Amino acid sequence: IDLKCSGKRNRTEFIPTAQLTDRNIVSDYRFLEEVQGTSESTKRLKPAGEASGKGTNLHLLRAQAQQRNTELMLQPEGMQRRRVNTTYYDKKRKRIRWHVEWVFDSAGVTCVTPGMEEKMLVEKALGEHLTPHPSDTSLSHRLRNYTKAGVQHLGVFLKAVRCPANQKLFFRLDVNKPLGEQLAGKALIEFPTIHVALPEDAHNYDCIDLEEAVGAEAPEGEGGEGLRDQSQPQEQPSPGPGLEAGAENAQDQSEASIEHV
Repeated sequence: IDLKCSGKRNRTEFIPTAQLTDRNIVSDYRFLEEVQGTSESTKRLKPAGEASGKGTNLHLLRAQAQQRNTELMLQPEGMQRRRVNTTYYDKKRKRIRWHVEWVFDSAGVTCVTPGMEEKMLVEKALGEHLTPHPSDTSLSHRLRNYTKAGVQHLGVFLKAVRCPANQKLFFRLDVNKPLGEQLAGKALIEFPTIHVALPEDAHNYDCIDLEEAVGAEAPEGEGGEGLRDQSQPQEQPSPGPGLEAGAENAQDQSEASIEHV
């Protein structure tokens, strides 16, 4: 008698195909379901900021951005920009590495720099996307007009998020300056979205400066969902002149009725 036997079948034991039965197949199927359920529950138990596997300390990242006078607004877990954001704070070098989205509007192309160091010049990061890549000739062909114009002649615009929902406004960036320096005084939703324009299209982008951006409305719509502060009490409308006059007339009629009686 084997006293060490637990009485449970070894569910991972190899069974030749010729000996497989319906009972074995059902058992294996249920075993796979249990494994999947355990894996999903483990993911849900991970702390916020680590569930996506990025290992980013969000509180530290926001604090470092604030020290640089950059307002970093984060979306709830599951939102598109939250899912794709790879921005993190490099503790060793004490620098923020930004996830940067480059939008080439006239070509219909969007490229990403997953970890652009804040001290890097905009020209260098943009130039990496415009350098022809033998492995991706299709992308190089679509961006050929930008490459031909040259980085120094392109219009580079940071999308402003604190502006009325019915307007698209931008900050013009200097390609000869570091990205981090030009994010000071600006607000971001998760990461910078930078639009790149050909010289002949640059006039189509409505630009503002920091003074104009102060006091603008909080972001709304798809990009700013869940970010608007609704904790402030809403101002109640004051009665208009018509309402005041109506109240006075009612009071006069009431007094006249009393005197008549």
